[in-house]
Amino acid sequence: EVVLLEAVPHGETAALQRDFRQQSLPARFAESSQRLKVAVTQPATTQATLDGKNWKLLEIVEAKSTGGATLTQQPDGSILASGKSPSPDTYQVQAKTAATGITAILLETLPHDSLPGKGPGRAVNGNYQLSEVRVHAAPTDRSATRTSVTLHKPSADYAQASHGGWPVTAALDGDPKTAWSIDPAEASPHVALFETAQPLGFTGGTALSFELLQGDREHTLGRFRLWVTNVAKPVLPAGYGAPKWIV
Repeated sequence: EVVLLEAVPHGETAALQRDFRQQSLPARFAESSQRLKVAVTQPATTQATLDGKNWKLLEIVEAKSTGGATLTQQPDGSILASGKSPSPDTYQVQAKTAATGITAILLETLPHDSLPGKGPGRAVNGNYQLSEVRVHAAPTDRSATRTSVTLHKPSADYAQASHGGWPVTAALDGDPKTAWSIDPAEASPHVALFETAQPLGFTGGTALSFELLQGDREHTLGRFRLWVTNVAKPVLPAGYGAPKWIV
């Protein structure tokens, strides 16, 4: 059975060229109107300030999308995606740092006015699906070949619980069908922390290569930054999370 429904402005001809029986909207309802107290909280659209003593922003050398999206470095050290929105996609990011003894890597996802729903993802509602995070490291002077970095103990300020759950642990499980997502907490900054199994860093500088594998239906990252820390017990920075109106 197929049921057709079409809404057209008053007086215009229906495009389906069918005559539908017109009915007036009810003027009275069985339930009487009541006043409700509503508190509205505006989601945060700017990132929190990371402690510069404990967190070091990575210097981006190159960023590209294997699917053809345009990745543009911003003055604040973030990367903004635009143009083609392939599904799925992988972002390949080359970065460097002078930090040594690195104990964790932080992925910060940020809103932007150019993104659907202000992002921080590129899905129609601003969501994203981060399927896998892969990292390699090498000395910047190329005195040794690059090696794979083992990440563990992932944590995030917020993770989507609906549709079976999309936890940050999915970004390290080796399964491209699972991912970290943040619906319905779009339009706000978020962070995911990945600890390194062993302290990381080379004297004279470290080159880090990132592969960020992302999901289907244009659920890719819209704007993000990458940080590192060498504190002994890394924890998520304060100031992130879902808006208060999301329970």
